[in-house]
Amino acid sequence: MDEHEAPTMIANQIHSDTAELNYLSVTGNINKAVGIFTAYTRSLFSRHDHCRTKSAMALADKIHRHGNSAVKNAIENIFIASFTQMYLLCKPKAWQTVRADIPNTLYNVYMHQVNASGC
Repeated sequence: MDEHEAPTMIANQIHSDTAELNYLSVTGNINKAVGIFTAYTRSLFSRHDHCRTKSAMALADKIHRHGNSAVKNAIENIFIASFTQMYLLCKPKAWQTVRADIPNTLYNVYMHQVNASGC
C-alpha cells in the first residue's frame, strides 16, 4: 500500500473530511492524512467511543502492516507517537482498556519508541 492508497482507506473509515482525504490521496501527502486520522482517533478516545477506537486501531495496524516505507514511517511517527498523549489523558484503568485495543504490532513499535527515548 502506498501513500496514495492509504488516505483512501482512512477516508472510508472516517466518513468525514473525505474531500480533503481524497485530495491527499491524489497528492500522496501521507503525513497529513495520518495526522487527520490521528486526530480522529484521539477524538474517539476522548469521547470513550470504545468500539470505534478499536476499529481505528485495527485500520492503523492494517495500514502499517501493508504499507510501503513512507506509509509505515507516517504511522509510526504520527499515529503511534500519539499514544503517549492518549496515555496522559486517562486514568490507569482506562489506559488498560485502551491498551487492550491496540494491536500488538503497533504497541511493540510504541514501546520501542518509549524505550529509545529514555522515558
